[in-house]
Amino acid sequence: MKVRNVPVPPKPMSILGRRDGVHWVLIFSLLLAAAFIEVWESTAVSQLSIQIDKLRAQVKDTDARTSFLDARAAEEGSRVRLAAIAKRLDLRPADPGQIVMIPPSLVALSPTSPVPQTGLAAVGSRLNDFFVPAARARAARETQD
Repeated sequence: MKVRNVPVPPKPMSILGRRDGVHWVLIFSLLLAAAFIEVWESTAVSQLSIQIDKLRAQVKDTDARTSFLDARAAEEGSRVRLAAIAKRLDLRPADPGQIVMIPPSLVALSPTSPVPQTGLAAVGSRLNDFFVPAARARAARETQD
């Protein structure tokens, strides 16, 4: 068997003229970019964790303050405390003989004969009744005085 020495043709250059080592540079740069992204994401997660811890501490402080204020309000509103304040201000229960009962017909007087209202006057009357329900009673009381 005879061996012939055939010249090996040079490797053809690719279309862009890249060499063999270029693809390793691309792989290395992709790995480096992935590492940077991983570090960035872990830093962002760490910052969010720190913010969450601060907010949890703030919630604990707020809960403690709320509990303190609730306890203080309960203490200030107790019968013993209110009795001491009433005694200091010289307050006492009302005398039943001094209580005046106002008949409901005087509190909310309504016109005996309703005046038909149309258009803008009706809308104004309804808005007045809705927003100021005591307006009629007040107006009736002023006319009687």
